Amino acid sequence: MGNLKPGVNVYGYVYAESGVGEHTRLLVSALGEGGIDYAVVPFTETVSRQESKFDDFGSKDPDYDINIIGVNADSVPLFLERFGHSCLKDRYTIGLWAWELEEFPDWMAKSADFLDEVWANSSFSARSIACKICKPVQPFPLPIKTPDPPPRTRVELALPEDYLFMFCFDLDSLFARKNPIAVIEAFKMAFSSGEGPRLIVKSINGDRHAGQAESIREAAAGRPDIEYRDGYLPADDQKAFINACDAYVSLHRSEGFGLTMAEAMALGKPVIATAYSGNLDFMNENNSFLVPYDSTEIGPGSEPYPADAIWAEPELEAAARAMRRVYEDQDEALRRGRRAVRDVETFHSPAVRARFIVDRIQRVRIELQQRQSSPSPVAIAGAQTTSDRPGVSMEKIAELNALIGNIGGLIARGPDSDAHAALGGLGKLVRRLALRSVRNLSLYQTEVNSALLGAIGALAETQSGASVSAGSKEVPIAAELRSTAQIMEGLATDCELRFEDIDDVARDLRLAAARLRGLAL
Repeated sequence: MGNLKPGVNVYGYVYAESGVGEHTRLLVSALGEGGIDYAVVPFTETVSRQESKFDDFGSKDPDYDINIIGVNADSVPLFLERFGHSCLKDRYTIGLWAWELEEFPDWMAKSADFLDEVWANSSFSARSIACKICKPVQPFPLPIKTPDPPPRTRVELALPEDYLFMFCFDLDSLFARKNPIAVIEAFKMAFSSGEGPRLIVKSINGDRHAGQAESIREAAAGRPDIEYRDGYLPADDQKAFINACDAYVSLHRSEGFGLTMAEAMALGKPVIATAYSGNLDFMNENNSFLVPYDSTEIGPGSEPYPADAIWAEPELEAAARAMRRVYEDQDEALRRGRRAVRDVETFHSPAVRARFIVDRIQRVRIELQQRQSSPSPVAIAGAQTTSDRPGVSMEKIAELNALIGNIGGLIARGPDSDAHAALGGLGKLVRRLALRSVRNLSLYQTEVNSALLGAIGALAETQSGASVSAGSKEVPIAAELRSTAQIMEGLATDCELRFEDIDDVARDLRLAAARLRGLAL
């Protein structure tokens, strides 16, 4: 690897006041907790305001042998225009990506050609991405740092003294997905005007989305207990702003992760949120108030999301009941808030996430040692072919890649997702009901699914130059194939035991497991 040192070069929007900027800052905090040497290189090509305080640059010199690029798939070409392909040369390069829908776009998947693997910001994102790329995909739910807000009174923040519900979001992150109108409508259903509680809806970048900002004002009109504010706050004031509320609400249609919900939970706030997408990595019925939903097609007008893609439509009546419950049973709300704090500290802190990073980088070290004498396959996308990789035939690699996509698709879709196409409107209704029947999949089951995808994706490392020793008594890749097949068979049994409606998924998983065992021969 030449003069490159063991460590991580981190590229990302470390100054940006945005979710993707916070992704990179949280990654850096976990690297520090793991005792991993790193250098941070800011990337500033973004429309977001860039006044976040950041000074943790590590060694500053990006002369390490592993890259982690905190830039989403759609911006990877722009990143390479700025830094050039030379930053990938002789390095193992990981992309830290987020995505908010169950299906990952083909045009974005092409950005994986420049990478060795992808870390997705949640299990939900990982399942989506793994279905479309033939590189390893690791679920990396973001570390949750407990904010340290400065002492600010509600008077200083110009907030009312009444019981206060709050929702904060970025209008650049797609109005329809964030769904602020639903928060207002659910609050109206829960409380009559002047009953006592108040609601604050807070956004940024309203100047770039004037029509959407105006629609929020119109929804709140006539209700003096609902207030809409737009504009950036200093970072410390933003933390104090969330800390000042009594309960936090997000009726999103989909989230890659859900940073503001995580931050509110870390502060001990009871959080009411849609029981769908990335937030389920850290939310459950014991530490929050989850709102059921109907699966629905997105429809036109939410580009870049396809109109026929699926997301959630939270049930407003249930959301209103949750708001009412939090207000009327504040002891229970506080109990769940305390449980949220414990769960964040125990399962989601930077120190906890650091363990994943250390383990994964150790595995990457083996990969780097195996290809020391060969140029990185990502220096130029597609530069290396599979024809010279000993021990793994091109046919088996192709079949393995197909399995990676097929298995990921099985897990992501649940019951047959194609049946609705032939049945028109009735088929779409059947599809929604089928999706709804399995939406209560436990957090444990979600983690099992994600672990399965990670195991399958890891096998794609054979494409990066991993070889098999013909003289060894046990072929490592064959052993891993058999091990993964066993995991899949266990998951199939679990599917059959837990959900009678998805026997087809279990059956197809067993068939795929059998094919994996065949590859191991």
